[in-house]
Amino acid sequence: GQVDGELIRPIDLYYFWYWRMVAWRLAMVIPRFLLIFIVAVVGLPMGGIHEWTLGPPVSGAAALFFPLSVTLALLLGVAITAILQSLLFWTVAAEGARYILPMVVGFGAGMVVPLPLLPDRFTEVLTYLPFAGLIDFPLRIYSGHLIGTDIGVRFLFQIIWLLLLVG
Repeated sequence: GQVDGELIRPIDLYYFWYWRMVAWRLAMVIPRFLLIFIVAVVGLPMGGIHEWTLGPPVSGAAALFFPLSVTLALLLGVAITAILQSLLFWTVAAEGARYILPMVVGFGAGMVVPLPLLPDRFTEVLTYLPFAGLIDFPLRIYSGHLIGTDIGVRFLFQIIWLLLLVG
């Protein structure tokens, strides 16, 4: 089968699967991004819905750091996915984890409730976990909520978690 064919190749299987997942995620995200971007930047203003229009980043620093944070978020998200899939590979029944883990990651990333809206104790804990680097950090850069040294600290968290998870 395909698994044994991949196991006999003289390559590092983890990095092979990791970069394959990066390519797959990009292939899924780029068409959606382009469609949403065109609608939010061009379509909504043409339709007279200016309050929902996607504006530019709030500052030059946000415009500079946002693409970098999104790139690191992509790599970090794939690293989390690779580890979770590796753990699921060793379980007998993976259905429970397949339902629970995306909810935990989504909550920790700020997809359910933005992290600044949570109680301070939750926010303090969640900002130290790798999930905050997936959604919360890039969007807070774009919106101008993070400035100065806060951006550097968050980049450091993203890089540290990426190195810990990918190796």
